[in-house]
Amino acid sequence: MTATNVHSLIGPEMRDLSKWPVPDLLPGDQELRLFERRKQAVEMYVEGCKFNEIRTRTGFYRGEVIRLVKRCVTVDHLGRIHGFYALVPGVRVKKYNRTAGHVFSDGLSKGGNAGMLTQIMQRFPEVAESVEKELLKMPVESHVHEARASYKTLHKRFLRDLESKGLTSRDWPFSTRYRGYRSFVNYCHNLRERYLGRWIAARSGKEASRRSGLGQGYTPLIPVLRPYSAVQLDFHKIDAASIIVISNRFGKEFEIPVARWHVGILADEYTRAILGIYISLEPTPSGDCVLETIVSALRSDETDPQSPDYSFVEDGKIVIHQLIPELRFQGFAVLKLDNAWAHTAVEVYNNIISTIGCAVNFGPVRAWWCRNLIENIFGKMTQHGVQRLPSTYGTGPNDTRRDAPNEQAVKYRILLSTLIAIVLAEARRHNLSQSEALEHCSPEFALRAALEKPAFGLFPQPLPHAAQDDIRLLMHVEERIIRGNIKKHVRPHIQFGRMRHTNPQLARQYHLVGKRVLVYIHRQKPWIMRACLLDTGEDLGLLSSPRRWSTSKYSLRTRKLISAAGLAESYQDLSVDSVEKWEKKAKKSLRGKRRKGERRPTTALLMAKVTREAVNKDDAKRCGTEIDSSHSSMRTSQLAPPKDPFNLGSLPTLHHRRQ
Repeated sequence: MTATNVHSLIGPEMRDLSKWPVPDLLPGDQELRLFERRKQAVEMYVEGCKFNEIRTRTGFYRGEVIRLVKRCVTVDHLGRIHGFYALVPGVRVKKYNRTAGHVFSDGLSKGGNAGMLTQIMQRFPEVAESVEKELLKMPVESHVHEARASYKTLHKRFLRDLESKGLTSRDWPFSTRYRGYRSFVNYCHNLRERYLGRWIAARSGKEASRRSGLGQGYTPLIPVLRPYSAVQLDFHKIDAASIIVISNRFGKEFEIPVARWHVGILADEYTRAILGIYISLEPTPSGDCVLETIVSALRSDETDPQSPDYSFVEDGKIVIHQLIPELRFQGFAVLKLDNAWAHTAVEVYNNIISTIGCAVNFGPVRAWWCRNLIENIFGKMTQHGVQRLPSTYGTGPNDTRRDAPNEQAVKYRILLSTLIAIVLAEARRHNLSQSEALEHCSPEFALRAALEKPAFGLFPQPLPHAAQDDIRLLMHVEERIIRGNIKKHVRPHIQFGRMRHTNPQLARQYHLVGKRVLVYIHRQKPWIMRACLLDTGEDLGLLSSPRRWSTSKYSLRTRKLISAAGLAESYQDLSVDSVEKWEKKAKKSLRGKRRKGERRPTTALLMAKVTREAVNKDDAKRCGTEIDSSHSSMRTSQLAPPKDPFNLGSLPTLHHRRQ
């Protein structure tokens, strides 16, 4: 036998037998001895031994050896060769193809019908096509599919189609006890191998279909090899009804009812540590919330341990850079966001890329399993935190923890500081708690170990000092118009937040009125505001804010909440002011005088009445002296009619002409 003949049945890519699939057989298996002889024959064939030598050592003749080799290189439904699995006694490497016809027997027996369904489908391909369309919900013109047809319903339609083809009770499947139902169900299940994606969407739903890319066994193209190489950011809706109370610097409280709110977290994929956290009291997180979360992972202002927000945290240290100061302003390589509209804002990722210099990766829509780390963190924090409050909504309507959450929120008057304290305490607990994924180490311990051991690849790489002093991530940008009026001497200014902002440089330049400017507002310190012209880019400098806001320490988001709550409260004020009290008193007094007959006409009405009476009586000359007795004290000169140069006062009336 030549080398060419030896390898004629085995391609070059399959000659390495160490890569062939090998079954795991126990020493006590009866098939083990036969399997070992078959395997030895195939190995000798690949090595180039002659068939006589193979027969002497294994007992297999030339034809049997060739048959065994062909079985080993047969490709399965996944595109792989069977390998040494094909040598196990009883293993089938090809599907059964029935060649014999159906033999009718009385008694509706179940045996002797193997392969009949495949034979029927090959005989009537239009029936097979109809089954596939109904099972997989393929689009068919002028046809409406069921939401999810059962196998029993599909089987009935299959039998009706066969009856229309002329099959009788003597033909399969009508001659069997269950009309071929079990074979039909197995046929439907086997269609998954050919149409996996469509089968999952039709039989398991859209949510299961979205998981098609999950668990395929592929190694990630960019694996996470060290801390701070990839981080995940997402927002979680807190299902707890509450009445949030915000107080201003004077101590006045504004009640803002919130059914559900959000918390944002930035987590490291390698150590599962919470790097940043932000409380978003909004129905839907905005772009500002995304940037606030990232900034909280880089730096944070000095915390006051006496603040109610840190009532459950002893030293006020929550996120990693507070626990490990060496990681303050530490950058990261890849930021993974979900595909929500708030995260795709141009201002958001432009600020992130220009400040940190990382790559931004947007995940698929409605696929939480692609960010399973941060979802796991949210689940544990919620379970140990706000879901234990009396106002929780639980995990759903059937959760036994639900007990009139709205009424409980009003009853206990849950404050904003309490909610923040619970969430921050849970974030700290996560960073300091042991995790099985970290070999029973806490994220904080793992990061400290990574800093001490260079083999982990974590080296402190803080942002440049220029970026640390003025982080552009905190700047909120808005486009405004310069207002002013030189005729009324209204100084040029910029209207923002229901207030006027200007500076000495802008206040003198009336020629800028009407021009558009870009206003940069610090999110955490909104009294820091800078403007520049939109068309030329000229810097107009820092703008001064009104005193009532420049002395407060509230962020831009909190200021907007206070303003909105204050305006809403002013519109709900139904109290009676002093003018309304005077009007009620005056109306009451007038009604009393009208009943007593004490109301007198005014002087103008009295003059008109006297003049009219004088004309009607043709005695206008004496009207100055014949005044009502109640006004006899008035001077004659004041009540006398004016001079009549045209002698109109003495014209005869219609009554005199009739006489």
